[in-house]
Amino acid sequence: MTEKDEAARDSATLHSNSGRGYIQKGDASNEVFCIDYKEYAESFGVSRGVWAKCTADALKMRKQPALKLVLGRDGHKTRLWVIDDVMFHDMYAAYKEKHGIESG
Repeated sequence: MTEKDEAARDSATLHSNSGRGYIQKGDASNEVFCIDYKEYAESFGVSRGVWAKCTADALKMRKQPALKLVLGRDGHKTRLWVIDDVMFHDMYAAYKEKHGIESG
């Protein structure tokens, strides 16, 4: 995986120097999210510090924070997203509306 490949998968624009600049933060962004990519062979621990950095970067970009974890080797990758609780519930409600699922 390269950040460039993942950004392309996510319809995101890759930030130069992995967002270490003054204006662009995070590894990439799309219309909604400021995205940080993490790739590891076996596991990655999400800490409050990691999430705090994602959130701070997203606030500077006026976007929602998202952390994408890519786990695995040799083409056998598992891709997971970490988003906050409010965004999850917004996305869940939109999914139910789109698919005509009633609460119950």
